[in-house]
Amino acid sequence: MKKGIISLVMSLFIVFSTAAQTDKNYNNFINIVKKELKEIHIQNYEEHFKEQYFIIKEENDYFDVGTEVGLTNLYNICTQNDKSQWKKIIKDYFSQVKVSRDEEKSILPKLEKFETAKDILNYEYTQLIIRNRFQNHQYSNLTLVITSALLF
Repeated sequence: MKKGIISLVMSLFIVFSTAAQTDKNYNNFINIVKKELKEIHIQNYEEHFKEQYFIIKEENDYFDVGTEVGLTNLYNICTQNDKSQWKKIIKDYFSQVKVSRDEEKSILPKLEKFETAKDILNYEYTQLIIRNRFQNHQYSNLTLVITSALLF
């Protein structure tokens, strides 16, 4: 009986000390994140750190306004590494976000031009097909114009 109680007490001690250590780790993680946010000039955000995210409230080079930035995966990555590496891991994370954001900004205008070009080419190609079909069947130009107008 005494062995059972001692085992129970020891188990509870281990569980509670692990939970306390986890809270301590998470608070350490959040402090590093806050310092990094300050370093990269992101200071206007809504904290939801207990839920492992924050919301961007001001335009910056990393995130759009209103973006909910989740921290769960970043925290999990940190906990799988030595604590001495956490600052570097967090710094690298935000650096990669910025690189991705910069790439996105450079690609979007090209994609918009591509979409416009694609629409024009699609229109021209469709016009060519309609002309060929109607010319082969000897329809009038008025029929061609009406059909084109209905399709576009």
